[in-house]
Formats: sequence, structure tokens, C-alpha cells
Amino acid sequence: MNDINSKQVLRFWKTSLIGIICVLTFISSCQAQQTSYRTTTPPDLNDGLKIASAESVGIDKKDLEILTQRISNSDFGYLRSLILIKDGNLIYEGCFFGARRDDRYTIYSVSKTFTSALFGIAMDKGFIKTVDQALLPFFPEYKNMTNDPLKKNIKIHHLLSLSSGFDWDESTFSYEDRRNIHVQMEMTNDWIRFILQRPMRDKPGERWLYNTGNVQLLSAIIKKTTGLYLHEFAEKQLFGPLKIKNYYWNTDPSGYTCAGGSDGGLRLKARDIAKLGCLYTNKGIWNGKRILSEAWIKKSTQGYITTRGDRQYGYLWHVGIDKTYEQPYKFFYHSGSGGHLLMVYPELNLAIVINSGPRSAKPLIRSVLDMIVRN
Repeated sequence: MNDINSKQVLRFWKTSLIGIICVLTFISSCQAQQTSYRTTTPPDLNDGLKIASAESVGIDKKDLEILTQRISNSDFGYLRSLILIKDGNLIYEGCFFGARRDDRYTIYSVSKTFTSALFGIAMDKGFIKTVDQALLPFFPEYKNMTNDPLKKNIKIHHLLSLSSGFDWDESTFSYEDRRNIHVQMEMTNDWIRFILQRPMRDKPGERWLYNTGNVQLLSAIIKKTTGLYLHEFAEKQLFGPLKIKNYYWNTDPSGYTCAGGSDGGLRLKARDIAKLGCLYTNKGIWNGKRILSEAWIKKSTQGYITTRGDRQYGYLWHVGIDKTYEQPYKFFYHSGSGGHLLMVYPELNLAIVINSGPRSAKPLIRSVLDMIVRN
């Protein structure tokens, strides 16, 4: 009896093991099928973006398929969308992990790049004379709190390059911590007053310090010089021409647009973020029409002050040189909380947009560049 039971148990486990192996083989086969990708040319949605195939700009379609597979396999961590603009054309649009083309992303500090472009347009049109204009004359209503002589030396240039000298710690504590000065600003009813009354830490231009308050001052300057809030000015001068329709840009308690990404900043679709990158690779031209001067693009994407290492900061753009390849390539970019990134390689006529991506996008960007530079 015991021998029979033993044989029955052994037969049961053999049968079960074979069944488990079959199931695992089936699952593995399904997974292999699921990770075999075909990459197609993005659709033309009549949204202003020119469309081209990868092959037409010298990229092997198989390389894009491998990249898509790796993203879907989480080789680069989690991300929801990747867009590539090459030679003025949308050549790749990937949505992952349930993301959809029409999703609108809260891009936080990537909003700064749009503010930089809009400030350039305001200068091109003569609303603002020069970046060497002093800050304080724009705010006579706050005259009593700007007595520090160092503040009199703050110029628009210093706001754009985040080197105003204000005592401002936006990096030590998280944006959920009230010790973060940016959080303290958001808790007040008058953000401009809060910023202007901050004590000075450095001489203007002496040190780069991440300060979204600087960018909020630029938002107020746009209103005072153009008569329009920044988002209104954007609708007329940038979003309208670029066919950016589905967006939202929040405001502070005084009505000034959150130009630097405060409270989330701009909400945009990935393709609409890519349009700004495309505008910069096209040197300010959009479908044959001049939107932004080439002079401003050059001026705003050159380095004025060192941030860390060999990285520099321009006018609301981080600026650097990629020395990985035989030929060095300039790049400029801005990232935003939540894994958002807009990056431009001007010599390669390349713009990269990542949404809800990994904390470090370097491996993904390197794979994109390898695919383009080494082809």
C-alpha cells in the first residue's frame, strides 16, 4: 500500500512538473512575441509637425525597433513617452506602459524653456530693450523693500541665468518640505513681494543658484512690458503659430503665469513640447515663418555661468558639450520634476523629448545618440 501511494505521488509530481514547464514555455513564448516590435512612421495629425521616416534621415529602422523593445522591457527604467525630432521632422513617437498620444503632461521646470523663448520674442518685438536693464525699476510698487544696494545691480541677465544673488535654497529640501524656500513662496498671497524682499547672498552674477523665483519675476516683467500675462503672450506669439491648442499654464495668486514651473507650470502633450525643440533646431523658423530670432537662440543657449563640473547655464537652458564621440557636440536642455526632459543637439539637428521618464535619462539618451552618430 505504501509503495502504491509513493508511485502515485511520484506520478502526480512528474505530471505537475511537466505542466508547469509547459505553462512557463508558453508564457515565455508570449513574452517573446510581445517584445518583438515594428516601428512605423508617426502619423501626420495636421498639427504643424512635419513627418518623415527614420530611413529618410539616415537612421536604420531596425535600430529604432531595438530601442523600442528595450524601452518596453524597462531597460532604461520607466518612461511614458519618447519623441525624436531629426532634421526638422518628427521621425519617432513612442508611448509606453499605457500612455497615449493625447496625454497632457505637467512638465514643471521644462516650462522654463518656453519662458526663455517667449522672453526672446518679447525682445525681438521691442517690448524689452536689453537684458542689461535693471530689475528694480520694473517694480516701483515694492520700493520700500528693495533698499539693499546689491539689489540695484540685479539685471534681467541675472534673472535669466539664475545668478541674481538672492538668498534662495530650493535644493536642500524636497518640494513637499516647508523648509524649501520655493514652498514658502507658494504659501504666500504675493509671490513677487516674497521674492523681492529676500536678502542677498551673493553679488549678482557671482554664483549660479537654482531659483524659480527669478523666473517668476520675468513673468511679471512680461506682463508689465507687453500688457499681457505670459500665457496670453504665449497664445498670441508662440502657441498659436505652433498650433499648440491643448495646454494649461497655471498662475500665482496675483495672476502672473507660473513661468518657471511652480505648482506644475505648463501642461502640454509630448508632441507640443517637441515643437519647441523643432523650432530651435530650425533656428527659429516654423514652417517657413520666423517665430524667434536666430540671434536670441544663439544668445540664450550659450553658457554664462558654471553650474556644476563643466556644465554651464544660459538663459533658462542648461548648456554642455558631449565629448563621447570623435567630434564634440554641443547640447542644451532642461529637465523637470517627474522625469520630463527637452534636449537639443543643434549640430545634429536633433531634439529629444522624454516624459515621465527615469530619474537619470543618460543611458537612454546615449542609446539614441549612438543610433544617430554612428550610423
